[in-house]
Amino acid sequence: MDRRGGTLTKLKMRVQHRRSTRFSERALTERVKELTCLQEIAQVAALPGAPLDTMLQQIVERLPSAWQYPGIAFARIVVDGRSYTTRGFQESKWRQTAYIVVGGVRRGVTGCSMGVGCPTWTKALF
Repeated sequence: MDRRGGTLTKLKMRVQHRRSTRFSERALTERVKELTCLQEIAQVAALPGAPLDTMLQQIVERLPSAWQYPGIAFARIVVDGRSYTTRGFQESKWRQTAYIVVGGVRRGVTGCSMGVGCPTWTKALF
């Protein structure tokens, strides 16, 4: 291999490494957001004597911060027919939901949806 070919290979490897590093940094940033949200939820749940309604409203307000695009994310928790939402909550075709199960019984659902301005070009909204 001539000198130019070796230099080109090294350059390609360097570019690939930088892309990989940026991807890893973005992924790590997302995990930190998720863990921070979980920690905040645990703190709310640990408040002594707080009414369930208050706790669920405080929890739902924290959920969008964990999503990739928190500025356009909305959240809702429905438990035993009572609904708790973030301000301006809107249904969207871009959403992720999960059942809330207590003692093997489905008691509700929680989820996040993406509002207006949702970047449809991305494959990984959540």
